[in-house]
Amino acid sequence: MRLPELSGYRLEKLLGEDPFGWSYLAGKGESDKRLLRILKSQATLDKSIGEIYRHISALPHCSGVAAVDRFSQRMVGIPSAISSQFPGWKAKNGWTLSSVAYLSRVMEKDGALSAASQIMHTLGDLHRQGIYHGGLRPENIFLTGGQSDEPVVKITGFGEMVTPGLQHLEASNLPFFLAPEQLVHNVKTQEKVAQWDVYSAGVIVYYLLSKHLPRLDRLFRQHWENPAQMDRLVLISQGKLTRNAGQIYLLLENEKDLVWPDQHSCDQEKVLRAVVEKCLAFDPASRFRDLSEVSDALRTAERMLAEKEAGIHAASQPVAAAPVPVQHSVPAQTSVPVTDKIPLHPNAGDSAPQQTVASLDEIFQEEPQNVAKPAVKGGRGVVAKIPLIRTIRSSPILDKIVATVLAVLVISLGASTNMYRGRLAETEQQRVNAVSELRENILKQANTFQEQIDKTRKSAKKLESNLNQVEETKARLEGETTMARGLLKETQANGDRFFKLILENKDTDVPSFRQKRQDSLVFGKKHYQSLIEIYNGAPENFAESTANAHYYLGRIHKEMGEIAEAAQAFSDAEQIYMKLMESERNVEFTENLAISKRELAELAFDNAAFTPASNLYDDSTRFWQELSNLDNSRILDSGIEMNLNSLKIVECHYGLGNRDSALKGAESLANSFLGMHERYPNDDRIVGGLARSFTIIGNIFENSDREKAISAYNQAANYFAGAIQRNAAVDSYHVGLANCLAQAGLLTNDIDRMNRAVAILKEVVPRNRHDARSLIVLADVYGALAAHQRDGGNITNSISLEEEAITLLRPLVMQDNQAIPVEVYHAYSKRLVHLAMLRVDANKFDSSRQPLKEAISLLVSINQSGKAPPAYRRTLASARGLAGFASHKSGDTSSAKNYYKMANEDWVAYMSQNPNDTEAAEQARWAKERLRALQ
Repeated sequence: MRLPELSGYRLEKLLGEDPFGWSYLAGKGESDKRLLRILKSQATLDKSIGEIYRHISALPHCSGVAAVDRFSQRMVGIPSAISSQFPGWKAKNGWTLSSVAYLSRVMEKDGALSAASQIMHTLGDLHRQGIYHGGLRPENIFLTGGQSDEPVVKITGFGEMVTPGLQHLEASNLPFFLAPEQLVHNVKTQEKVAQWDVYSAGVIVYYLLSKHLPRLDRLFRQHWENPAQMDRLVLISQGKLTRNAGQIYLLLENEKDLVWPDQHSCDQEKVLRAVVEKCLAFDPASRFRDLSEVSDALRTAERMLAEKEAGIHAASQPVAAAPVPVQHSVPAQTSVPVTDKIPLHPNAGDSAPQQTVASLDEIFQEEPQNVAKPAVKGGRGVVAKIPLIRTIRSSPILDKIVATVLAVLVISLGASTNMYRGRLAETEQQRVNAVSELRENILKQANTFQEQIDKTRKSAKKLESNLNQVEETKARLEGETTMARGLLKETQANGDRFFKLILENKDTDVPSFRQKRQDSLVFGKKHYQSLIEIYNGAPENFAESTANAHYYLGRIHKEMGEIAEAAQAFSDAEQIYMKLMESERNVEFTENLAISKRELAELAFDNAAFTPASNLYDDSTRFWQELSNLDNSRILDSGIEMNLNSLKIVECHYGLGNRDSALKGAESLANSFLGMHERYPNDDRIVGGLARSFTIIGNIFENSDREKAISAYNQAANYFAGAIQRNAAVDSYHVGLANCLAQAGLLTNDIDRMNRAVAILKEVVPRNRHDARSLIVLADVYGALAAHQRDGGNITNSISLEEEAITLLRPLVMQDNQAIPVEVYHAYSKRLVHLAMLRVDANKFDSSRQPLKEAISLLVSINQSGKAPPAYRRTLASARGLAGFASHKSGDTSSAKNYYKMANEDWVAYMSQNPNDTEAAEQARWAKERLRALQ
């Protein structure tokens, strides 16, 4: 990826990175500062963003949006960029953005209330004009200065939202400000985006007022202390929400109920909190429909509050006493206060449902007064109203007679009663004793029986509890095992998607990205090594996960230059993938298998094992074909990869000496790429394939037809330049261009071309220390330039160029890595021999012996390995002959004899395979004569 080049703007400082892109401080003109947003292509949808900014620019008045002075739409390999006025200031420790994310931490309560009200009203104005955000968070709300002392809210980040269609989106702090429904089913409509904004604005204002989040506050504070944990969490991958999003939704659902961590500080805050609570309803249907309703409700509440305060103030003023007129007793009318409701739908008619937010009287309601209950009265004097009693009481004689009779009856009844009471008491005592004894017996038996029942019940409960615990433990363990497996697979799947993007985005010119990418690869290496240890002995349903772990570990090893480890990892991945292919097919591991086969082929090719390499390239092609059958959308990608594999097979044929078949294959593939180029003229991969085809043709003709080789290299250089125009961030195109310029320059002795090649390679090679081919090309070019300097009589410059070439190659050679291509050792040895030759020409015989000794040691190892072509034996013979001469000139006759003898033997062995090399015959005679002279 390349950064966009905006005329009139200059990048000055990277301010930060978030899931959607990078924020830069940019200069415009001499003193103006701009906030430049570079958007990540995989995390944003350019079409949506373009539509939003076109809508904003068409509005006559939109003060709440940060004015955009430049919007650059994405092109191939170049992301979109948005430039706006810089919202911040320069502090002692650098430039600071005036975002709510920063200012909320230092705001006092009064400032927070003012900012919260501003945010709600500004967003309400935007919604009235049909502008919705969908991704509100503190980082894209800025508070800037205005003409008054009040801050002016400016909204940015339109189009940066969590929505389907994105290829890859990390979490960072996004989930804390998203509406819950965005995490499970975030299909975008205007109505839904409006309610997303309502919820997000509610979270932001809640945080301004309380310095806490309404939900997931503890997790938010953990994220604040350790942001890397959430930064690596993936919310969207390949256009779909991940399981991580669903898990965060469940966490939100567990915290549905809102609780403020403190009490409101004033009536204004109490009103604002009531509005915010409705914004934060978990169910979208219970929220405001959009922020224009929120703004209207808030304005109404603020007006009523102002009126209430004005009324209280008026009531507190002294009033002159007035005479109270005399009135008849009239029941007092109960005074019922009129309560003004804040309508949810201000524009709705009478038929609209009566949905209201709490009125001020309801928000500030008092406790109800206690009401006394009325007493209940009863009646009396009923007996006195009976007629017979009334007649007796009216006659004195009857009254006396009745009294006497009653007295006799009472005395007689009393005596009988006493006697009866005595007998009754004796009988009652006997009955009481019997009942008491019987009760005691029954109670003893009941207690004994109850004890037995309790023991049995306790035993049964204990047994039942134990059984339940066993079942619960079993179910829990099974569930936890299933969940753990699922989480482990999901975690790896997210990691795989992340590292796939990291590996595929090797070529970039974003500042500091390469170092961050390298750090990610180091982390990825440990990550996959740990997974492989965990999967050791795991069930078969982890086979694909195990294969993927080996595959990504192999790619990381290779990029870090650990070739032997990469070969082992790719081999392990290949074996597991092949076993999986016996029972199923899927796009992901078929592609991984095709790449694994190609990587193994590359390693074999680098070690001159051309036949095994050719077979592995064939296997890779077969699986690319399988991939195109599984997924029709991958037909073009698979076709390009198959052609590139075929080019490598052509190189294998050429390495095996099959020149004619290699030439036919290269020409056929060049025609194939030309046909694809006509259909897809802007695809840099196709243009790069064309360039590689002509490069191989140039290599084939180099030793047989110089003019055709030069023509092929020139055509290849032109195509590499075309590929760079389409995607300048791909280093392999630059290396290819430099290689073609160098080869053509070497064939024509064109110093300008060679210098251009060096200029390109000196920029690319430091970024690709493990790319052996670019290092070899650079070393060869340095050698040619050194020879040119020598031929021009400037021996000092010639020696310096050779020493610089050796310095570039030595770190790679000194790795003691058995899988480094033998060409690297040979190229390094040639530079050492040529350096020694230049020092001999300068009569520095002693200093020439050390590079020759090192070169001879390396060349002997290469030739003994059995992998060296005949040309390597020739270099060894030349090095030994020169070492003999330098030893002789230094006075070491013994070493000189030994070197001359071995040089003669090497030349004889070489000429047995190459009898037409007349220069070799001359060198052999020279070594033999030198040896004879020392006898």
